[in-house]
Formats: sequence, C-alpha cells, structure tokens
Amino acid sequence: MKVSLHCCGAIADILDDLINCGIDILNPVQISARGMEAHTLQERFGARIIFYGGAFDAIQTPPHTPAEVVYETVCTNIRALNGSGRYIFAGVHNILGDTPEAHLRAILQAYYDCCTTPNIH
Repeated sequence: MKVSLHCCGAIADILDDLINCGIDILNPVQISARGMEAHTLQERFGARIIFYGGAFDAIQTPPHTPAEVVYETVCTNIRALNGSGRYIFAGVHNILGDTPEAHLRAILQAYYDCCTTPNIH
C-alpha cells in the first residue's frame, strides 16, 4: 500500500522526516512555495518519493501569460519532477474558471510531449 500525503506549502524542511515516517506520495507539489522548486525537490527527494502534481500553478500563472510560456513551464516542471521516473501528472491547485483555453491546450500538449515514459500517469 502506498501512503499519500496532501500538504500544501513549504514543507521541504520536513520532507525527510515525512518520508522516514512512511509517506510515499506528496500531493500537491506547491512549486511556488519556498524550497519547493521542482528541480530542487527532485535532487533532494526524487529517489524516495512520488511527486503528484506541480506541473502547472494556476495561481502563479495569470490569464495574460502567453500560452508558449505555459507550455515551456509545464514541460520544465514535468521533466524535473519525473527525473526518477516516479511522477503523477497534475497541477498544483484546481484550474481556475478564468484560465484561457489556450493555457489548457498548452498544458495538455506539454503532457503529451513530455510524458512519454510509462511511469508518468
């Protein structure tokens, strides 16, 4: 059985302890919080935990952000969080009602382009 923890915010300082207590999956990966950058988390914890989320942060990406930036950001986050092949694709938060269709298309395209390994769901 895998144990999943839902915990928002900057928890990098206690993530070692949580993993040692038996946490297998972290959801969401709040990439905008202090110390929770995708590449940093992967380097420190990626071999010992499954990251669930963190691909897209709707709160930090206003509607006027170009779709190309959304695409590149999502690809970067997916590649970083899946560095160990243990990643479940999802955003940080719910997608907001004012999220442009172009952003949704960019997110899905990034998923299709970057999630080619069988371990990404």
